[in-house]
Amino acid sequence: GTVLATDGKIYPAAVGGDAGCGVLAARVNVSAERLRDPEVSAEVLAGIARASPVVKRHQPLALPDDLEGRPLSASNLEREKKRTCRVQLGTVGRGNHFVELQADEEDQLWIMIHSGSRGIGTAIRQHHEARATRVAGGLRVLEADEPKGQDYLSDHAWALDYAQANRRRLLDGVLEVLGELLDARWVESLSLIHI
Repeated sequence: GTVLATDGKIYPAAVGGDAGCGVLAARVNVSAERLRDPEVSAEVLAGIARASPVVKRHQPLALPDDLEGRPLSASNLEREKKRTCRVQLGTVGRGNHFVELQADEEDQLWIMIHSGSRGIGTAIRQHHEARATRVAGGLRVLEADEPKGQDYLSDHAWALDYAQANRRRLLDGVLEVLGELLDARWVESLSLIHI
């Protein structure tokens, strides 16, 4: 990560492309002991792998209404939204993103998910960086109170909400698997980090 102190300026490259990258944790009502059986854990892991694809889905998912109805600032971003956001919704992504099962000190099972805005975050950064003004040091900057800056902030907020929806969809898929195989249900969820 990086910290950059600014006064009314936005540096899309410093913000980065994986807008909304974060972690979601959910505790379920099942003891982790149940996963110590190799056959059960293999079945659960296979189910999670099917429910949580890495790159894209074969069948697109509908975007949540609040995202579908909020336009992005440019036609190329709208095309990207239609082209990739539906097939990437509920997918993990590459790099350090993951879906994993953990046990707490009381041997309670937790689902931990780390993912972000997927391809749309990168498309938003690239689009707005290309429109920004180059300054000393080679970085590009947008003025937050000008139309280009406002467009970026609006698009970035959309990507943050998409990232949250993506993690929630991943959680729903894992909970469905755990419900079918372990009769698990959600007990508590905590969204830990959103950037």
